[in-house]
Amino acid sequence: MKRWVEALKRLVDARREPRRAATQHVTLTIAGQDFRVPLLDISPSGAMVGFDRPVEPGETVIIHVLDREPLRGQVRWSRDGHVGIGFDAVAASVLGGKTTNND
Repeated sequence: MKRWVEALKRLVDARREPRRAATQHVTLTIAGQDFRVPLLDISPSGAMVGFDRPVEPGETVIIHVLDREPLRGQVRWSRDGHVGIGFDAVAASVLGGKTTNND
C-alpha cells in the first residue's frame, strides 16, 4: 500500500518544470476583481496561490507579479484554500528570462 501511495504522489506531482517556492504577495484578477493573495510557488508554466474563495477550473485569471508583465492563465484546480494556475504562455520572464509562447 505504501508503494502505491508513493507512486500516486509522484504521478500527481509530475510537472513540466520544477516549481520555485515564493514568499511574496501578488494581485490576482478574477472576473474583473483584484485580490491581494500570497504566491506560494511558481514555474514558467504555472503557479499556486493562497485563495479561500470558490473558483471553478477553467476560469481565466491574471497574476500581477511586482513590475513584471501580467501573467494570464486558467485555474487548473482549487481546494483547501489553494488555487493552481496554468499560464497561457511560458512565463520565463517571472524567473528572469523572456516570455515565450507555450504552443
